[in-house]
Order: sequence, then C-alpha cells, then structure tokens
Amino acid sequence: MPTPLDEAGLLDLLREEIAEVAGIDGSTVGPSANLAEDYDVDSLELMEIATRLEDRLGVRLDPADLKDTTTVGDVVGYLGDVLRARA
Repeated sequence: MPTPLDEAGLLDLLREEIAEVAGIDGSTVGPSANLAEDYDVDSLELMEIATRLEDRLGVRLDPADLKDTTTVGDVVGYLGDVLRARA
C-alpha cells in the first residue's frame, strides 16, 4: 500500500483502524473527537492501533509520543510528523 502522506489519507487510515479496534462505525470518527471520551479507546487499544498503523505505514511510532495525543486530529498530526521525518 502506498504511504498516504496527506492529512485526508492519514485520517481515512486512522478511521479504519479506530473502527476495527474500538468496534465502531468509522464514518463517525472525526478529527476533533477525543479517543478516550468519544470512542472509549484505552491505552491498550491505542497501542493496538499504533501497531496496526506501524504495519500499514512501515514506520516506528513512539508510545510516549502517542500518550500525548488526545484527539483523532492529534494522532493524524503526529503521523504526519513521523512520515515527514522519514522522507
């Protein structure tokens, strides 16, 4: 799969992974949504999402940096930063 470097592509990818792990409808996932409060994503589920994203994007994500993310948009921004640093 080609690496989706733009924000929209990263948001779509993250929607898929959140929906799969949290068992929700991906169309309800928006950038301003709080992962814990809106989708009940706990720290273990966040790590599962991170592992799935690492596999799909071919990058290493720092768990400490992910713990600092609160919203879906925060994660998208973090993913963009990681991918730009790798390029």
